[in-house]
Amino acid sequence: MEKIEPMADTLWMLGRARDADGVPQGARIVHRVDLMQRGLAWHPDVSHAPGYDETKREVEARFASL
Repeated sequence: MEKIEPMADTLWMLGRARDADGVPQGARIVHRVDLMQRGLAWHPDVSHAPGYDETKREVEARFASL
């Protein structure tokens, strides 16, 4: 039996929300990646799927700026 790793349909990246004085007030959505549109959602071997490497680099770059 083939093992399929679960994968989300959408990746939501959260960043810190701040009030007018710069005080952290929780989190806010700063970026959304539609994995379904990119053909990466529920893929049985997602790390070898076309577009995976580009998406990974994009997410890593955005995450570094949060």
